[in-house]
Amino acid sequence: MCLREVAIYDHEAFLVDQNLLLLEGVERFMLTKVYMKEFEIHTTPLEQIKMNPYCIEIDLDDIMEERYRIIVKPYVAFKIVTSDCVHYGEFSNDYVFRDGRLHRHILEIEDSEWIHDLRTDITDAHSSFLQNVRHYVLLLQDNVIEIVAESLSIEKIPQEKK
Repeated sequence: MCLREVAIYDHEAFLVDQNLLLLEGVERFMLTKVYMKEFEIHTTPLEQIKMNPYCIEIDLDDIMEERYRIIVKPYVAFKIVTSDCVHYGEFSNDYVFRDGRLHRHILEIEDSEWIHDLRTDITDAHSSFLQNVRHYVLLLQDNVIEIVAESLSIEKIPQEKK
């Protein structure tokens, strides 16, 4: 294996190969891709989450400290976990761990185990609502948000005039 770089995050060393991140204590790796490379989440995003039965809206700051709204709809599953309970190495991706640090992007999990489990648990064998869903992950400062949904969009929130 040819290691390309060593990334440091929270005092843990990550040995980065092209698509694999080696981290002691991480039992699983998810194949990920960056949803939109030009959109990078601020290290302190100040997120606000709004939910209704059809959609989730997450307002947060990008790296330029401009406010954006991430809209996910329709959603099937939602999970939020404190970042203390997550090994970021599970979400391995060369683009996320670059320049010796973690860059916060929206990730999409390929061949998601979570989606597979949801499909297995469906009570109606003829149901098709899980055919077009995707598994999205937001690595935020204090939380990691995971959502299974059909679509995700990002829109800039206009600044309020004073």
